[in-house]
Amino acid sequence: MKKLNKNSIVTALVVSFVLGLAGPITAFAAASPSLGAADSYSVLSGAGATNTGVTTISGDVGVSPAASFTGTSTVTFLAPGNPHLADGPAAAAQLANAAAFGALSAAPNTACTTDWSGTGVIDLASKTLAPGIYCADAFSLSGTLTLDDTGGPSGVWIFRSAATLITSPGVGAKVQFLNGTGLACNVWWKVVSSATIGTGTTFIGNILASTAIALQTGATLDGRAFAQTAAVTLDTNTISGPICAAPPPPVPVPAPVAPSASASTGGGRIVPLIGILKVPTPLALPGGAGSVTYNYTVWNVGGQQALTDVTVTDDKCSPVTLLSGDLNSNGKLDPGEKWKYSCTTTLSQTTANTSIATGYSDDSYHQATIATAIATVAVGVPLNPPLINIIKVPSRLTPFPFGGGNVKYTYTVTNPGVVAMHDVVVTDDKCGPVSRVIGGTTANGNNNGLLNPGESWTYTCQTNVPVSTSNVATAQGTANGFTARGYAFATVLVAAPGLPNTGFPPKENGIPWGIITLAGVLALASASLVVVLKKRRV
Repeated sequence: MKKLNKNSIVTALVVSFVLGLAGPITAFAAASPSLGAADSYSVLSGAGATNTGVTTISGDVGVSPAASFTGTSTVTFLAPGNPHLADGPAAAAQLANAAAFGALSAAPNTACTTDWSGTGVIDLASKTLAPGIYCADAFSLSGTLTLDDTGGPSGVWIFRSAATLITSPGVGAKVQFLNGTGLACNVWWKVVSSATIGTGTTFIGNILASTAIALQTGATLDGRAFAQTAAVTLDTNTISGPICAAPPPPVPVPAPVAPSASASTGGGRIVPLIGILKVPTPLALPGGAGSVTYNYTVWNVGGQQALTDVTVTDDKCSPVTLLSGDLNSNGKLDPGEKWKYSCTTTLSQTTANTSIATGYSDDSYHQATIATAIATVAVGVPLNPPLINIIKVPSRLTPFPFGGGNVKYTYTVTNPGVVAMHDVVVTDDKCGPVSRVIGGTTANGNNNGLLNPGESWTYTCQTNVPVSTSNVATAQGTANGFTARGYAFATVLVAAPGLPNTGFPPKENGIPWGIITLAGVLALASASLVVVLKKRRV
C-alpha cells in the first residue's frame, strides 16, 4: 500500500472533496424559454407605457403596436437601453414575447410540480419553494416568498396564474433567493390577465402578462415587465433586468489541526489569520474586450505573529506579482505590514475570478491560513459590478482547554468598489444569528441603508465551541443587477487530551493535509467559481 503513488491519492481526495461539496445532481422539470428578439428588453407594452417619478431602467423599452411612452423625462436608461416606439425591433420583440408566453405552458413545461388550481387565490407569502412549475387560479404576495436555490444557478421557477398576480402594497412584499445563487432570468411569471406589483415590493423574475402590468410607487424589479395587449405603468421604479449574473459558490474551509494536550493552557500557540482585498481596474469594459489590472492587498489579520511562505494565486490571471510591502525584507508578513500585488490580463467576456492568499504561522506548528477575494468585471455592459470584502476575527486565537468555551466572532464588512450596495447580508455556517452593530460613523453613518463605497459595517456573533472548529462567514450585497460575495475563514482550537503534537504526518507514512486542503480550494476555485453574465441583445 505504501507504494501507491501519492499524487494519485491527492488527486482522488481532491476530486472526492469537490464532488462531495457539489452534492447530488437534481433534474428539474421546468425550463426557461428563449426570449429571442425580446432578450434586450426590460419593458414591453402593447398599448403604451406611462411613467411617474424618477425611474431607472437597465434595458430597452418597447411599445408596439401603440407608440406612446409618457413621462420619459424622468426615466434614466442605462446604456445601451433605448426606447423603441412602434418600430420594427419593438414589433419583433412582441412576437418573441408571445412565443415565450406560450412556451411557459408547452413542453417541457406542461406538468405542474404543484397545482393549486380550483382553490382560489394563492398567497405565496412565507413559502419556500424549490425549482419547479407552480399553477394557480391567481397569485398574491403579502410577505416574503423564498426561492430555494440550494441546487445552484441552474434552477428554474415557473409560476402560472390563470388570472392575476398582485402583491400587497406597503407591506414590504418580497421575492428572494434562499442562498443568493439563483438567477432572476430563470424565474417566470405567466399571468393570463394583469399583474400589479404593489408599493415598495422587491420582486424577482420575468413577468409575462397577457394584458396590463403596473409597478406601483417604489417597487423594484430584477427582471422584466412584458405586457402583450395593454399598458405598462411605472412609478418611481428600478428595473434591473435583463442582466443575469450567476454568483460563485463558497470556497471550502481548511480543516483545523487539533492541538495536543500540552496546549491545554495555550502553550504559546496562536491561530494565524490572513486577509486579502482585490480591486480590478476597470470594473467594466462597456466597449468589449480589453485589459484589466487586478490590485491585491494582503495583510496579517491576526496581528500576533508573523506569517511565512505567503503566496497569492488567481484562477483567471497570472502571474500575480509582489510589488511592495515587505518593509524589513525578511520574507515574512509581519503584523502591520500590507503587501501589494498586481496581475494584468485581457478579458473578452464578463468574468468573475477568485484569488487565494495563503500563509503559515511563524512557529513550529506551521499552521495554514487562507483568505479569498472574488471580483467581477463586466465586459460589453456599461454597469460597474459591486465589490464586497469581509474579515472575521474570533475573540480567542489561542487554544481552549479540553471542553471548549464561548467565542465571539467580529466581522468587518467593507465596500472597496464604486457603487453602493443594497440588501447586504452576513451569515456564518457555524454561528447565528449574525447581528450588525449599529452606531458610529462606520456603521452606515449616513443611515441610508446602503453599504456605500468606503463604508465599513461591523457585525458580531457568539457561540459555544466544544471542539476544534473551522467556520466560514459569507457577506453579500447587490447593485446594478450583480450580487457581490465575500468569504472569511477562521479556526478556533480546542485541546484534545492524549493526542501527541506531531504536526503533519511523516512524509514516508502520510500526506500533508494542509496541501490537500489547499489543493482542494484551488481545484474548486478553478473548476466551480464561474460567473456567467448574459448580455441580451436584439
